[in-house]
Amino acid sequence: MYHHGRAPLTSSSPDPLDRQDEMRGNSYEDAPGEVSISPLSPLVRHVESQLEFSERSSSACSTRETPCHPGSDCQNGVQSKIEPRWRMPTGWKLGTMMAATLTFVILLVNTILAALFTSSVLRTKYSSSSIAPVRTGDCGAIKSLATGTHVLINIVSTLLLGASNYCMQTVSAPMRQDVDNAHARGKWLDIGIPSVRNLLYIEKRRLVVWLCLGLSSIPLHFIYNSTFIVSTANQLYQILLVNESFISGGPFDIDSKERHPLFDIDGHEYYIPFELEVGQSLQFIQEAVQKNEYEKLTPDDCIKAYAKGVVYDRANVVVVLSPPEDCHELKNLPMLSEANGPVYCEPPMNSSIYASLRYETILNANRGNNDWFSWICSLMSYEADHLRLPKCRDGAWKNQMSPAIWTIGTARVKYCLSQKPKTPCQLNVALNLIYVVVCFNALKFVIIVILATSNLVNREPLVTIGDAVASFIDSQEPATKGMCLLSSAEAHFSQELDDYQEVSAVVYKPQNNRCSVAASLRRWLLASILIIVALATLVGLLGHGVHDLNQRFSRGDWQSLWDLGIGTINPYTTIEWKLPRRGEASVIATVLISNLPQVLLSFLYLILNGLITSMAGAIEWSKYGQGTQRPLRVSFPKGKQRSTFFLQLPYRYSIPMLSLSVLMHWMVSQSLFVVQIFEESTWESIYEDADYLGVDSAITIPAYSPMAIILTIVIVAVTFLGIVGLGRVRLRDGLPTTKNSSLVISAACHPLEGTSSMEAVKWGVVLIAEDGSNQVGHCSFSNHKVGFPEEGRAYS
Repeated sequence: MYHHGRAPLTSSSPDPLDRQDEMRGNSYEDAPGEVSISPLSPLVRHVESQLEFSERSSSACSTRETPCHPGSDCQNGVQSKIEPRWRMPTGWKLGTMMAATLTFVILLVNTILAALFTSSVLRTKYSSSSIAPVRTGDCGAIKSLATGTHVLINIVSTLLLGASNYCMQTVSAPMRQDVDNAHARGKWLDIGIPSVRNLLYIEKRRLVVWLCLGLSSIPLHFIYNSTFIVSTANQLYQILLVNESFISGGPFDIDSKERHPLFDIDGHEYYIPFELEVGQSLQFIQEAVQKNEYEKLTPDDCIKAYAKGVVYDRANVVVVLSPPEDCHELKNLPMLSEANGPVYCEPPMNSSIYASLRYETILNANRGNNDWFSWICSLMSYEADHLRLPKCRDGAWKNQMSPAIWTIGTARVKYCLSQKPKTPCQLNVALNLIYVVVCFNALKFVIIVILATSNLVNREPLVTIGDAVASFIDSQEPATKGMCLLSSAEAHFSQELDDYQEVSAVVYKPQNNRCSVAASLRRWLLASILIIVALATLVGLLGHGVHDLNQRFSRGDWQSLWDLGIGTINPYTTIEWKLPRRGEASVIATVLISNLPQVLLSFLYLILNGLITSMAGAIEWSKYGQGTQRPLRVSFPKGKQRSTFFLQLPYRYSIPMLSLSVLMHWMVSQSLFVVQIFEESTWESIYEDADYLGVDSAITIPAYSPMAIILTIVIVAVTFLGIVGLGRVRLRDGLPTTKNSSLVISAACHPLEGTSSMEAVKWGVVLIAEDGSNQVGHCSFSNHKVGFPEEGRAYS
């Protein structure tokens, strides 16, 4: 921000622009202090000969290949060639066409995927939901596929957000008439940045388009990340307690003819004959063991493999025991009563199996004892239960037993034989969600196409600073005449045009401003508040989660948090709110909760993008007051003007910002995500409808990842610190700071007669007063050499 000393105009101080015809210029160098002033006149015009410029312009017009337009410098020139009917679009027109192409490609891919997945569901025999399987297989491979899919989704959603932001910025950019109307009311508009302020002054139909573009982005970020869901099977397996003769084919007793319920769904118990429930499966297990289809595990590895809430990578387990000292103690253990499974321990013991039971625990993290693997601790020595030691809560078993002395009754565990399931994980797609994505993707595409191909919405908006400068040079605004050093602080503080006249003549004083002054205090405050709220929320959730993990599961240390992984499925970090757990309602509720941070992050991205855009605009603006003449960067170039593929944010800023946005969106999707777990039993092949158990017993709940939250905190903090660091970059002195204000840009654009916006321009002193006089100089854009404002001298 520039702080200038005021020098009000008096009756003896005529407006320097009204005396242009009296002046003749002498050239002087492009630096303060090197000024050559004519002694014959108190006010000297500091430009090159206008005759020379007119001759160059006439010569250029005579060879121009494009048609002349009314009011242009070459209106009377000779046109040598006919302009072709169609030209490659430039500026925001090209940008919106590229956005439309990108949106169409994404829409096409989404539509094809929706059709393929719908067809897959229709071909599934037992499917009663809108969840379609994409691939089933090893959990490691499915996890990698899901990670790649979510990274791709976050790239696509960020590109859609960027395309929408681009189009929203062009729609909110004011036309020259909007600017003139606002200035007439003593107001100012934003130029070259995403602006909500401008929405109060633009046409209503443009406001409607802006709202449609913004609102169509919300559903995409609400549900896009949860379109693909990883399902994990919580294996329902059998546990056999055997002696080593079972491995070599030893006989076992299956004389019992009792019937036992296999599972319960909605109050209905399903039974099978005991011979099939136990005898056939035991025979299969023994045959598989003899074929070496089971993996041998030490007692320590066996406990680690099965002592976890979700067992997706292990199935049936054969626990090989040494001969027990007292076989009858087996019957006294909680999980080995005859109500839970047969116990073969009656003399004469002619069975190689001591006992068999099933693990059928349904996942529920709110259970009082969290005893997901009760059979391990319940098969401890009888003395542990007799002494009433703490129950086998997750992590507590480490204090109650040692793998080296793991005993069942009076029998020590020698080793385990473990079965590896074939299809423990599955990647699914939620069809209802992808339908919503397609609908809003289509709406966004239609709006962007209309914006790119029609003048119904945008005609000639001032999208870039160069657009505004060119407009004000070609058609000067009388209301800001004589205010060449008007700063954004003075312009925004004054409310009426009469107020501007009081600050019209000011004394130049360099301030060495930094980029941070380019953005308004309101933008900085909003961004800072959002960052603080986001970080405080993340830190609070992390603290609550770590405390819960430590208190309930003894897993709050750093190593345990790292072992939980990033975005992995486990019962320790599930969110057990009063939400539906099954069916379509559970999917919708979980998706909305899991993706709420995505919407907030998108809003934060737009705010930070606005900050960077403001600072990038200030850097570009300051360059016009230094060095040599520069062509204006405009939407539709003429003459020596430059075209632009970006609006105000150069690629060196926009590409890193988009990359960080992708990373943050993906990390947030791993911090809070959808979990789907279904129970899969190793004996369900006995039934005709084998898939029924997996489909109808699936639960869908939200879950969190502590390590992902930590990484998200780091990324958000580093991003904001990077933007603050950019704000510390110093701006070049000369031009007053605009803060993208149309009023300040207009005040700086009152050039001398004959200045063309189609030529290279530079801002500086074009009229200067002699030392000691009560007259003031004038600064503006020029096609010729200009002077640098002199500290302590007044300009208007």
